[in-house]
Amino acid sequence: MAKRGLLHSLPLLFVLATATPAGENQTQSLILIGNVGLSLGMSRDAALAELKAKSKYLLSKMRDSRWVVSDTSAARAVAILTFDQQGRLLRVQKNWTPASDSAMSFAEALYNLAEQLKPEDTGGQSHSCILSTLQNSYVGPYAWLRDPGQPDLNVHELDLKCPKGTIQVYIGQPTDVTRAGIYNAIDRVLLYESISGPSN
Repeated sequence: MAKRGLLHSLPLLFVLATATPAGENQTQSLILIGNVGLSLGMSRDAALAELKAKSKYLLSKMRDSRWVVSDTSAARAVAILTFDQQGRLLRVQKNWTPASDSAMSFAEALYNLAEQLKPEDTGGQSHSCILSTLQNSYVGPYAWLRDPGQPDLNVHELDLKCPKGTIQVYIGQPTDVTRAGIYNAIDRVLLYESISGPSN
């Protein structure tokens, strides 16, 4: 993981904008983003109005009905909101990526997220999680600098789907095309918690 800065947040936002959704279990409780509580199924207008009224986050519309909630003071995404075709909140991805770039900090953040997602006492019954991986290459905003049409970002995704939510790790690696054309092209590892309604 590299040091953060406004320029370094650009590959981060690209990874967030292009990540493929995965179905997760629905939760009826409020999903907190900072001091704002959202619930699955609420309207897009209501969700965005809540964030604008109660927080200082920047809201940026991405493709595929997604909105990125960003903390401008830290130059990082806080969450990604995905809405369905009727404009209802379908999925919330909360950013758990630690501010520190150390492996220890990342491992601690991963452990803390796993602790939060452990099922509550169910009378001794165990719950398993499902591990899956995905690899994609994306043509993004920088590929045209040298080799138009060639991918400029490779993303490896690891999903650990558990009863209370999904742990998602995104490993974004700029290709040689991007590294040749953009100063400070960086590798990026992101940690997200994904909470979603049932798949349509």
